[in-house]
Amino acid sequence: MTRRTTPVREPRRPLPRLRSGLAAGLSWVAVTLVGSVVIGLVGLAAARGVTRIGRSSYETEFIHPTTSAVLLLLVLPALLAGWSAGRLVVPAVLAAAVPQWFVAGEVVERYQESGWGDGLEVFAYLTPVWVGLLCALAASLGWLVGRNRREVKPRRRPG
Repeated sequence: MTRRTTPVREPRRPLPRLRSGLAAGLSWVAVTLVGSVVIGLVGLAAARGVTRIGRSSYETEFIHPTTSAVLLLLVLPALLAGWSAGRLVVPAVLAAAVPQWFVAGEVVERYQESGWGDGLEVFAYLTPVWVGLLCALAASLGWLVGRNRREVKPRRRPG
């Protein structure tokens, strides 16, 4: 009589985890910065400028209208930067918002150079404000969640 053996199962590999730490956090800050710069440059390049739509009607577009919606994507890398390293919350927010201040300045300059500026173009500066606030909220939330997930190594008592 032969003895039946059950097949030996190999242990399952855990799903890959996101790395945490300063190096990973800096890479997420870099992704945030590059994303903000690229979104701003593409939004400026895709704008149509002043377009005549009738005999005496014009449409002005100095930044593409969907740029604001695409900027919402910056929340994710800011959240992951805060999750990876808590001290990178402020750099992640700055990486998202500072390029948008330059973009807003360019939009205002385009309005004024075209002669279509009536004072309301300064509302372009609201975009970097809300981008900064949303990314600050996301990065802070990432820091709170990441803080609870990081392992705390027990300290050895001398003696």
